[in-house]
Amino acid sequence: MAYTRYGFLVGIERLPVALCLASMMMFLAAPVHAQKKPATNPVGAGWDSKVKAGDGAAGQAFTDEQTAAIKAVNAYFNALQNLKGRFEQLDPDKKKTKGKFFVNKPGKFRFDYARPSRKIVVSDGRFLAIQDLDLRSEDVYELDNTPFRILLRSDVDLIRDARIIQVEHSPEAISVTLSDKDPDAAGHLTVILTRQPEATLAGWITYDAQGLQTKVDVSELTKPEKLDSSLFKRKDLFKDAVRQ
Repeated sequence: MAYTRYGFLVGIERLPVALCLASMMMFLAAPVHAQKKPATNPVGAGWDSKVKAGDGAAGQAFTDEQTAAIKAVNAYFNALQNLKGRFEQLDPDKKKTKGKFFVNKPGKFRFDYARPSRKIVVSDGRFLAIQDLDLRSEDVYELDNTPFRILLRSDVDLIRDARIIQVEHSPEAISVTLSDKDPDAAGHLTVILTRQPEATLAGWITYDAQGLQTKVDVSELTKPEKLDSSLFKRKDLFKDAVRQ
């Protein structure tokens, strides 16, 4: 199940089968508030997966080109403060959903799904909430138990903080697949950046415990000087949104 994109292959077949691309991620982190969990995690399987900081990249060896590619991903996310745009998600069952998203580093983000989904994913920097406005349900996780933590921290260093499984690069794009440094933890995330005319986030691919992939493409990206802080207030957002 590989496909060609930006001049290189991205997909399960390019990664070790034993890693199962995995399982993006999962030993699941327990919700802070136990409620019924949605059948499919919005914004990709893996919001509730673990990526832990580590102390170096023992045993990892990269070519000069791969190291440069990893550093380019680090540099992109380190330079990023605010980001907004639109996203299109393709679930393992081929269902497509769309919406808009907002990012405010460190650690804050919000994904609003367009109708008819009425789902919201929001992080206030400490907790991540998956909200279903139709079911009036909310599942909450600590942000430190999600793979996106390492990309949205103040100091991004993928070699230091994650186990890098694969680096693909071309003149047009970079693809880095990473996982938890804990050898007992399952799961992977592939982040994709285009390079022309400058490094820009293109999207990511996540994998659930069965190796099924969820693809998210982003577009219409802008970097506003400031974003309204109320976008990332989880409790107020849920309360107000349910009334709509």
